[in-house]
Amino acid sequence: MSVLADEACGASQDQANKGEIPLLKDALEFAHDRSGRDATAANEYAKTAAQTAIAINGGAAVALVAFLSKSNGQGSLHSQSLTLIALGLYGVGTLLAACMFVVLWVAAERWSETWRSVAIAEYGAVDHWGRKAYSAKIFARALFVLSICVFAGASICAGLGAIG
Repeated sequence: MSVLADEACGASQDQANKGEIPLLKDALEFAHDRSGRDATAANEYAKTAAQTAIAINGGAAVALVAFLSKSNGQGSLHSQSLTLIALGLYGVGTLLAACMFVVLWVAAERWSETWRSVAIAEYGAVDHWGRKAYSAKIFARALFVLSICVFAGASICAGLGAIG
């Protein structure tokens, strides 16, 4: 058995010396199962990230609306403008996070097509769908980062509007 298969099974050198290492078939089954569990975990983490971005942007927008309703339009025009800009930015951050869900869905479909192509030995399609899936994954991450950056910018505007 190769060192790679030993590592895939989590086998130590001591186990190898005692003859306790599973067969290569077991190593491949382990890799298959582990890959499935990792994919499931990655999808759950991505879903949680998108939900978090929606919650912080949406929650901040709700809090800002509550603040605006208590202020009864008091404050300078500059202060009110900054507050309204912040509200709009929170909306944009929420929209970016919602778009992340759509992109994650597309990425999952493309990964599915990649593995379907492997299963039926359409190796040209594997590369095609794999590149598309990877691009969607990177785009989803970019949407998350943008959503958080917009949240930060909106929070700065809201803070300046509150003190201005």
